[in-house]
Amino acid sequence: MTFGERLVRLRNQKGLSQDALAESLGVSRQSVSKWETDASVPELDKLVKLSDLFEVSLDELVRGRSVSPVPPQAAPSFSLWERAAALYREKAWLSGWLLVAWGISGLLCSIWNAVVLYLPVGGLMGMLNLLFIALLPTHLENLLKMLLGALAVLYGKRAAGNLRWYHAGWALVAMGLFGFPVAPLKTGLLRFLGSLLYFFWVPQSPEELMIYWVHGLSEISGCILLCVAGLFMLLLGRKKSPE
Repeated sequence: MTFGERLVRLRNQKGLSQDALAESLGVSRQSVSKWETDASVPELDKLVKLSDLFEVSLDELVRGRSVSPVPPQAAPSFSLWERAAALYREKAWLSGWLLVAWGISGLLCSIWNAVVLYLPVGGLMGMLNLLFIALLPTHLENLLKMLLGALAVLYGKRAAGNLRWYHAGWALVAMGLFGFPVAPLKTGLLRFLGSLLYFFWVPQSPEELMIYWVHGLSEISGCILLCVAGLFMLLLGRKKSPE
């Protein structure tokens, strides 16, 4: 029996997943997977921790001498926080569908307002102008939500089981970009920048520009903080995450 096979046996006897064992040792799940497939060997300090965790001697762990079978144990009890953390690592990628649904609902709402509500008032040409010109920035924003949500689902599903706390920073960045249906965060950064382009097409007086900047920056201050907090979380998490 190889070292990797013994490690798999001892881990299963303890009722631990690869992810749980990796966290208890302060390493990545990929490292545990390499040990169990004999692609690499843990360092001495990790061997000592494994020996203490599985309650076997180093000789038994490394050489396989007298590894006595451990009677089946009851499934370990986890706290509510541990269960929530495990659920986050496995299923957090599903939140990307919320961004997709947000984009679809916004797009359908814009089309509904243009066709059903504005058509009887503005006529066909007015409705088309509203739908394909005036609402174009809103359509692009909703399509971007759908695209980013789909990418989050695609790449998040590949990383299922290996998601970490700092990946939640992407959710903060998304809320900062698109805003959130709460009073201080309704105007996201993208909407502010999109309306800013309006001033390049329609000349405005310096006073109007100043009023717009002061009012606009006060509205998006919360979204700016969300983006900064999300990016900081991502950078900090990457630096502190185990290799």
